[in-house]
Amino acid sequence: MLRNFGISLFLVAHVVAAQDVWKFSSILGGVGFDSAVDVGGDLDGNTYIAGISGSEGEPFTRAAPNVGRRRGYLMKLGTSGQLVYLRFFNGEVTKLFVLPNRDILVAGSSAAVDFETTAGAFQTTVDVNSAFLARVNAAGELMFATRFGYFGSVRTRALAADSQGNPVLCGTGRPSDIPGVESGLFPGAAGAFSTFCAYFNADGSKLLYPTLLDGSREVTSLDSAVFDADDNLLVSGITLSNSFPETGPEPARDVRKALYRFNAEAGAWEPLGSTQPGTTVQSIQFAGNTMIVSAENRLAASDDDGATWRTVFGIVGQLAVHPLNSQYLCLRTPSGQASCSRNGGETWEIFDYASVSRVVADPKQEGGFYVLRSNYLGYISLKDLRSRLSFLGGTVSDLALDSQGNQVWLVSPSSLYRSQEGGPFEPIAQYIDQIRAAPSSPSTLYARAQAKLPGRSRFIRSDDAGTTLFDLSLDFDPAGPWDFRVDPSSAEILYVLANQRLYRSVDGGMRFEGIEKGLTNRAVRTMEFDPAGRLLVGTDLGGRAFLMKLDLKNRRLIWSRLLGGSGGTGVFNLRVAADRRIWVMGSTSATDLPGADRPPGADTASGFLGRFDEKGTTEWLRYAPLGMNKMDRDGTGRIHLAGFVPGIAASIRQFVMANAGRGWFADCKCDVVGNRRQRFCERVCGRARRSGTDCRIDQFAQLLDHPRALDKESA
Repeated sequence: MLRNFGISLFLVAHVVAAQDVWKFSSILGGVGFDSAVDVGGDLDGNTYIAGISGSEGEPFTRAAPNVGRRRGYLMKLGTSGQLVYLRFFNGEVTKLFVLPNRDILVAGSSAAVDFETTAGAFQTTVDVNSAFLARVNAAGELMFATRFGYFGSVRTRALAADSQGNPVLCGTGRPSDIPGVESGLFPGAAGAFSTFCAYFNADGSKLLYPTLLDGSREVTSLDSAVFDADDNLLVSGITLSNSFPETGPEPARDVRKALYRFNAEAGAWEPLGSTQPGTTVQSIQFAGNTMIVSAENRLAASDDDGATWRTVFGIVGQLAVHPLNSQYLCLRTPSGQASCSRNGGETWEIFDYASVSRVVADPKQEGGFYVLRSNYLGYISLKDLRSRLSFLGGTVSDLALDSQGNQVWLVSPSSLYRSQEGGPFEPIAQYIDQIRAAPSSPSTLYARAQAKLPGRSRFIRSDDAGTTLFDLSLDFDPAGPWDFRVDPSSAEILYVLANQRLYRSVDGGMRFEGIEKGLTNRAVRTMEFDPAGRLLVGTDLGGRAFLMKLDLKNRRLIWSRLLGGSGGTGVFNLRVAADRRIWVMGSTSATDLPGADRPPGADTASGFLGRFDEKGTTEWLRYAPLGMNKMDRDGTGRIHLAGFVPGIAASIRQFVMANAGRGWFADCKCDVVGNRRQRFCERVCGRARRSGTDCRIDQFAQLLDHPRALDKESA
C-alpha cells in the first residue's frame, strides 16, 4: 500500500481472527523517526494508529509538510489498509480510545504554545508542557481539544470512556499541577508525585471529577483503565507503597525480599529480614558486621541481617569500605564521581570528578583506594590525602587484587596486566574482559575470555598469578553478560550470576549446576560474600500490582487490592467481560505469585494471566513465559495475546512444553515471505512439532487461542 522511504519504520497488521492469515500489512514512515504507540479498531474493521513522527516520508509528508519537529498523529486505515485520514497534533500522542460511534479519543502531552485547543474547552492555555485530551469524529475532524495540568509534570498513562462517551484521563503528576485534586479520594495523602484519574464530560468542557489514587507518599504508577458495564472505572498499575489503600476481599501480605543468603549445606537460598532497603540492590558491602546496601535511591545499613534498616551517609552510590579501617569510605556516585569520607561518612569530599566506573579498596594500605576511570587507573590515599596515577594504558574495565594486595591485575581494554609488589603493570594475556582473584590462594586467578572461540572455553584459570592460563569447562557459556565470584574459603568453589540466574561449581570451574532452590525473587542484580564467607545476593525489589474499582459518579472507592509475590508484580493490561469478570495480563519476577501455578521454566521474569470476579476475588492466575504486551477478549470468550519472544529458543521451548495439550496453539502455517522470516517461522514451528504440539506463529506477533483451557476454567 504505502512506500518505504528509508530508515525509521513500523509495521501495521490487521488480523481478522486467530484462524486467519494476515489480511494486510503496511510499512509506514520514512527518513527520520516514526513510532506507533497505540492501536485500536472499530466495529466496521477499520484500524486506528496513534504515535509520533518526525520523518520525511509517506504518508506523513503527503498529509502535511514536516516542520522540522516531531508531531503526534492519529491515522485511520480502512479494512483493506487504505489511508482514510491522517491528523497531526502539535505534541506527542500516547493513547487512543475508540468510541462505539467511531469517534476517537486521543491523549498525550504538548509543550507547544500554539497547540490547538477548541472554544469552550476545559483548559485552553498553559505556561509549559501539559497533558492534553482531544476527540476526533469518524471523518477525522477535531470535535474538541483541551489542555490538562500545569508546569510540565502531568503525564498520560491510560484513557477510557464510559457508556455515555464521557472520557477519563489517568496518569501521573505533582498534585499541585493537577487541576481540582483537592476533591480527590485521598486528599492530603499524596507525595511529590501521584497517580490521578480525571473524569470529563463528553465535549471536554467540564471536569466532572479528578481524584488521586495513591493513598501514601510513595510512588505509584498506573498502566491501564477501563469501564465496566455499570460505568464503574477499573484501573491497574504498580505501587511501591507500604500503605496503599486496600479494601478488597484478599489483603495481600508484602512478601517481597531484597536479600537472600545461600546455605551451601542445604543447597538452597534463605531470605534475609523483612524490611526492604530500597527498590534495586546494586551492591553489598560490610563494615565489620554491619551490612551496607546501595539501592537506587539511598544507602541503607543493617546490623541484624536485614531485619531492620536505617538510611546512612546522606549520599547515594556504589560503596567501598576499607577493610583495615571502616572510617575510610569511597563511593562512585551516579554522576561518575569518586566521593570519599575519612570519618565514617559524616563528611564527604570529591577526589575524582568524572568518568569513574568503580572504586576498589586496597587491602595492603590503610585508607588506599583504586579508582577505575575511562582513561586511566588512579589511586587515592585518604590517610595522607595523596593521589597518583597507577596505569595510563587506557580504559580500565576490571581490577582484581590478592587478599594481601601484593599482586594487582587489571584489564585494559581487552588485555590482562599484572603488577607485583607495587611494580609497573606488565601485559601477560590478551582477549580478557573480566578477572577475579581467589581470596584463599594468592596465586589463583580466574578470567573470562572476551569471546568464545571454537574449541576454547570462555572461562580460564591460572595457578601462577596469570603467567600461564588454561581452559575450564568447554560447555559453560551462559547467554548474555555474566559475573562471577570465588568462594573465600576455597579456590575450587565458584559462583556465577548469568542473565539473573545463579550457578555453582565445586571443582574449580569444570562443571556447573544451577542453584535456585528457595530463590523466590529471581531478579538477581548483584552478589557478595559476608564476613563469614557466605554468599549473599541482592535483587530488584519491584513494586506490587494493584487493582482498583472506582464509582466516579458518586465519588467513592468500591474496592482495591494488591497482588503479592516476592519478586514484585505488575499489571499493565486489563479487560472487563460482559459478566463483569476482570481479566488481567502482567509480569512478575516471583515464583511464588499467590494462587498461580509455578512457572514451567527457569525464566527470571514471566508473564501471567489472571481472572477476578467483580468484587476483586481471584478466580485463577496462570504463568505464561512470553514477552506479552497486548491482550484482547473477543465476543466468543477467547483471549488473544500479542507480544515478542525474548530469547527465541528458550522461550518457545518452555512455552510449548508447558502448554502441550492445553489447546494454546492452532495449526502451524509458515507461509510468510522473505528468507529471514521464513527461517524464523520454521524454527519456531519445528520446535513445536518435535515436542508433539502443533503451533502457529505469524510474523511480528503471536495470537494464542486457547478455548479448551478457558472452557475448563469456566466449567
